[in-house]
Amino acid sequence: MSDNNLGGFLKELANFSWEEFVRAEKSQKYTTNESIVFALVRACAMQKLDAIKISLNRLDGKLKTPIKIEYPKVFYLFPNAVLPDGSAPMEQLPTGNAQPVDNSVLTGEVMPSKEPDPIEVDEHDIEKMGLRETLRKMAEFQRDLPAAIIEQQSQTELFVRGQGPKPSGTIPRVKSVVAAHLLVMAQNRNMEAIYEVFDQIDGKLVETLQIMGEDIYLTSYATEAPPGAKLNADGILQLEAEAVQQLWTQKLSEKIKE
Repeated sequence: MSDNNLGGFLKELANFSWEEFVRAEKSQKYTTNESIVFALVRACAMQKLDAIKISLNRLDGKLKTPIKIEYPKVFYLFPNAVLPDGSAPMEQLPTGNAQPVDNSVLTGEVMPSKEPDPIEVDEHDIEKMGLRETLRKMAEFQRDLPAAIIEQQSQTELFVRGQGPKPSGTIPRVKSVVAAHLLVMAQNRNMEAIYEVFDQIDGKLVETLQIMGEDIYLTSYATEAPPGAKLNADGILQLEAEAVQQLWTQKLSEKIKE
C-alpha cells in the first residue's frame, strides 16, 4: 500500500483508469485496508455523497471556512455641536451601499463583451491534479461531459466482465469518474450535491461572528465637533472613536484567545 496508509492508497487509486480499478477491485492480492478504499470508490460511483465528501477531504484536505469577527464599533456623539459657521456639514454618513453608475446606460453605448478564454488542459498535468481540481476543471467544460464520462465507466465495466466490447476513446481515471458523479447529482437537482459543488468550486461562505452585540455610543456635550464628524441618521454629529475601538477590539481578542 502506498505510504502504508488508507489515504496514501486512495491517492494512488485516484489515478487508476476505471478498467484498472474494476480489475483490482475483485483481485485477492490486496489487503483488507485496501479493500476498504475500493469500497469507498465504489460508493462514490453509486453516488453516495458522504463517500464523495470523504474522498475529497482525504485527497485534498478539508475546505477552510473563512471566519469574520465583527466587534462592536465605538462612536462619539456631539448633540450640542455645530460647524464653526453654524451650519451642518455637507457630507453625511452613507445610508446604503451606493453602486457606481454605468455611463453606458445613460449614453446608450454598448461595451463589447470580452470573449472567454478557451479552456486548455495539459494532458501531461492531468495525473498531478487532485480530485478537487479535477472537479473544478471538469465543471468548466460542456454540460454533457460528466454524463459522457459515466457512460464510458459503464461500458468499461461491461467490457471487463466480458459483457461488451472495449469502449472507444480514453477510459476515464477514477478521480474523473468520482467528479462526474458529483456533477451529475448536482445537475439532477440534488440539493446537497449542489451545496457541495458550490463549496468545492467557490469555497465556503464566510462565517460571521458578532461579538457582544450592538455598537457603543459615547456622548460629548462639546459645542464644537472634531474634524471628520458627520451627521448620522438622527441629524446628530457623530465621529468614530477609532483609538478607543482598537483598544476595545484588542481586549476582546485577548479574551477570546484565553
